[in-house]
Amino acid sequence: MKLLVLSLLVLIQISGSARATQSHQGYGIPEIPPGMFWNCADINPCVKSNYLYGLYFYFPHESPNKFVQCGNSNQCFVMNCPASLVWSRINQTCTRPNSN
Repeated sequence: MKLLVLSLLVLIQISGSARATQSHQGYGIPEIPPGMFWNCADINPCVKSNYLYGLYFYFPHESPNKFVQCGNSNQCFVMNCPASLVWSRINQTCTRPNSN
C-alpha cells in the first residue's frame, strides 16, 4: 500500500495538478487533467507507476477518435475507436460524441 501511495504521488508531481477521485476499488487515484494527452511516440504513459495494480491502462490520445492502451513491459499502443465514436476519458471507453 505504501508503494501505491508513493507511486500516485510521483504521478501527481509529474502530471502537474491532479485531483484525487474515489474509484478503482476505493483507491484515491489522480484524475487525468483535461487537456493532457499521450501519443506513444513522444510521451509513453505506460510506465509501472501509472498502471501499478491496474489503475491506469488506458489514456487519452491527441486525436479524439483514438486512445492509448498499455501492454506489458512499458508497451504503448495507439488504438482507434470504432467509426463515429470518440474516446471518453470519464468512461474509459469509446462513446458517441457528446455523451461524456
